[in-house]
Amino acid sequence: MIISCFFNDSLVFYLGAFNHIEDNVKKTLSIMKEFVVGNTFEPLSMYYLAVIYKANGLYEEANKLKPELESSSYELGPIVTQKILKI
Repeated sequence: MIISCFFNDSLVFYLGAFNHIEDNVKKTLSIMKEFVVGNTFEPLSMYYLAVIYKANGLYEEANKLKPELESSSYELGPIVTQKILKI
């Protein structure tokens, strides 16, 4: 798909955030599964993925990402690190 080569993490985050704000968490999850899961392992990408998993009631999947996120706390910063603890 030609369009997918133009997607980057930031655009996926914005699409995901927009859908999440609009209470369309299922659509947000499908976007993240298509463009993030298995395609990137950047800590910020994984943080947003964990948040979206939690919003969809997929607590086990969100908790699987938590140890990796906690080990990336230096890169993510103190504010995001505090949010990780609430996942």
